[in-house]
Amino acid sequence: VYMRGDPAASSLHLMTGMMRLVAGRLLADADAHAAHLVESGLDWTLVRSANHSSRPPTGRLIARPGYAMRLGASVSRADLAQFMLDLAVDGRFVREAPMVEYG
Repeated sequence: VYMRGDPAASSLHLMTGMMRLVAGRLLADADAHAAHLVESGLDWTLVRSANHSSRPPTGRLIARPGYAMRLGASVSRADLAQFMLDLAVDGRFVREAPMVEYG
């Protein structure tokens, strides 16, 4: 999902283009959900992550809105789950859409 403030990085455009070819309807649905969140007036966080892996957690994540994720980036499901639980508690990234990958 492309969000306002995302960089005009070729890696993001390439990933989005590939996703539109492979799962265009799914990506269109995700774009619509993101638009509803942004317009809702609610506190929200939209976590956008790299490819999920089953690797053991490392705790070494890069998480930033407007971040140009690398092609082939990944993140373990365990690290991603912990990151999302932490967000629910500490309130970081309210009304933002961080991209998450290993750093």
